[in-house]
Amino acid sequence: MTTPPSDGPDPARPAPLARLARAAQRELALAAFVALAALGCSTLAPTSVESSWKAPANEFIHFHKVVAVVMSPSEAIRRSGEDELVKLIQASGTDAVASYTLLPGDTVRDLDHARAVLQQAGCDGAVVMRPLGSEQVLTYVHSAFPGDLYYRPWSLWGPGWADAYAPGYLQTDTKVSVETLIYSLPKEQLLWAGYSKTTNPSGIQELVRSVAQAVGETLRDEKLIG
Repeated sequence: MTTPPSDGPDPARPAPLARLARAAQRELALAAFVALAALGCSTLAPTSVESSWKAPANEFIHFHKVVAVVMSPSEAIRRSGEDELVKLIQASGTDAVASYTLLPGDTVRDLDHARAVLQQAGCDGAVVMRPLGSEQVLTYVHSAFPGDLYYRPWSLWGPGWADAYAPGYLQTDTKVSVETLIYSLPKEQLLWAGYSKTTNPSGIQELVRSVAQAVGETLRDEKLIG
């Protein structure tokens, strides 16, 4: 078992639904999203899982029905993200439902009501993601020659001298930090948590797909899903 990341999830926090209710009240600038497994996509904005934690029992994660929760003060973003997440979860072979279809609008903030509704709907798993913030990162990009110039010594000789001191340029990237949480609802237990960064997502749907892919790969590497 690894130590939970200091800037990410904390397994000692309260039970899942209590946490969802409080987090939903926060004024987040970005949407959060839920995913259980990933679908491959070569054109997605890149996401890296910076750190992760798993429950000491190290149990294989399997749910019959997952509630997909997108924590956002914007109902439109919440719905768009949850719809995308449901598609991804169902494509992995697990039944899923968007939380907004069960707990629309402000009803999601009522803890007792949310618990009762999810139990009645037969949800035994909740996969939750929420944004921790975004940052602008400046990267210096060095100038480079086409690869074929390097294969022969005289191919590089002429342009190499002419552009020996050619400057590169600065590139600004937006990196969105996201926390992913996977809960067992019957046990009210955190099973897995991760902290990731996505570079230049074009919107909530791409953010959902990219983080889902990265989280799914990490879960498979940790032998928590098949």
